[in-house]
Amino acid sequence: GISNDTDRIIYCSGSGENYFHEVVHIYLNRHFPKSPLVEGLAVFYGGSLGQNLPWHLKRLNTYLIQHQEIDLNQLEDFWKMDNYTNPGSTIEGMLCSMAYKKAGLEGLKKLLSHHTMKELFKEEFNVTTNELNTWLRKTIAEQSAKTN
Repeated sequence: GISNDTDRIIYCSGSGENYFHEVVHIYLNRHFPKSPLVEGLAVFYGGSLGQNLPWHLKRLNTYLIQHQEIDLNQLEDFWKMDNYTNPGSTIEGMLCSMAYKKAGLEGLKKLLSHHTMKELFKEEFNVTTNELNTWLRKTIAEQSAKTN
């Protein structure tokens, strides 16, 4: 599905009524228009392509283990994994989940107040761009192991 924020319309493509991801965009994008995490927020709350965040995290972790050549210090270059899991959206969803688990709705709002990923990683997680590969691989492994 695809959401149209301006007209508040969701266009569906035959997946029954499973478009909560797009509903999240309609309601929450306007509250955080400058956040680089709006896609991750929708994955956190509504999953993606009919699967929840834990499902995508496990797939992403397995993929990263098999592909050590991927450099997450260049996170913007890792935008395609396969037709089922978007790595960027999954990582963003994981960050939203971590903020919510740590500090509830206020923590999530604080995370979404940042305007760049660089700023967000530095201020919320004390991670610089050149530390991302190590930190993200470790964090993805930990978070995917915590899911059922």
